[in-house]
Amino acid sequence: MQPRVRNLIIILFILLLILSGAIWWYFNSQKQNIPTTQIPVTTSTPSSQQVAIDTQVQENLTEQIAGKSEEQVSDYSAILNVSRFFVERYGSFSSGAMWQNIYDIKSVVTNTLWLDLEKLTQSNTAANTDLSLSTKVLSLELLSQNEFSATVLVKTQKKETAGEFSRVYYQDLDLDLQKLDSAC
Repeated sequence: MQPRVRNLIIILFILLLILSGAIWWYFNSQKQNIPTTQIPVTTSTPSSQQVAIDTQVQENLTEQIAGKSEEQVSDYSAILNVSRFFVERYGSFSSGAMWQNIYDIKSVVTNTLWLDLEKLTQSNTAANTDLSLSTKVLSLELLSQNEFSATVLVKTQKKETAGEFSRVYYQDLDLDLQKLDSAC
């Protein structure tokens, strides 16, 4: 190859690289910078008040199952587990979750209640802001129990967030449970 042709090819190659670099820079400078928000990670250790509440709950549970048969303890455990599941799922909501909390509790509600809940999911009451509500069960106390029903006192902590607004509050619930099928 002649030196003149070789130099021309090298110059054209360098010009092509410069042109492609300029095009790349132009399109990258046109992209909008999307601001990102980082949510700070927070960790918490149980406070002395929370440890005292947990100890009190444990003592209360021990008192409630003392002297009961294995079957009674099993029923007691099932009642508390269903109560916790229902209250935490029903009481937690996110506008972006498409009513998933309601569908999660379908297996533990009566047919009548399910029909009412299903109507709620079909209503178009969506808020314009992001809304979330989370519920955490702090304690459960079996107030009464017989063969077909039970009443449970549920103490909860709720956190509600709507847009920039956020609050934490506490709520006590009396939950009435009914055993409809003896096979369950």
